[in-house]
Amino acid sequence: MPDLRLTFKFRWLGAATRRKQAILKRAKQIDTLKNRDCLVEALNAEHEAIELALQSIESAVTSGASRAEVVDVMNVVIAFCTVHFEDEEKLMRRTGYRRLGAHVAAHKRLLAKFVTARGNAASEDISLATLDHLDLLHAFHNHVAVWDRRMAATGKSIA
Repeated sequence: MPDLRLTFKFRWLGAATRRKQAILKRAKQIDTLKNRDCLVEALNAEHEAIELALQSIESAVTSGASRAEVVDVMNVVIAFCTVHFEDEEKLMRRTGYRRLGAHVAAHKRLLAKFVTARGNAASEDISLATLDHLDLLHAFHNHVAVWDRRMAATGKSIA
């Protein structure tokens, strides 16, 4: 009988490689957009990169990735969010967005959720990472729908 752990491991490595390539491709596009001073487009591309990274959490858990691999994926999510929030806040400061303080506080709360989920993946039952993934995906979508759309409605930033 084949060792199913190896089967899952190879499936995860294949999925991880494809997702990693997609995320790296998106990161290069983001850099190109930033270099061209297309900040709104870069922020939207960052949203897509975060979405890809978040989807990788579920893929990792359901494909049998190790705890360390799931934590690595969480580190990617946190790194993307940190850069994205810094970029977005820089644009808000530059445009004089009046709800900057509240938006920054929302960023801090969302990032804290990601850090907590990484801690859970590192210390608890790895299957809980799937539930955390769903919560994080919902929290991220909610942040974009509420905060970023509100900012876009002022004509100051992203859609």
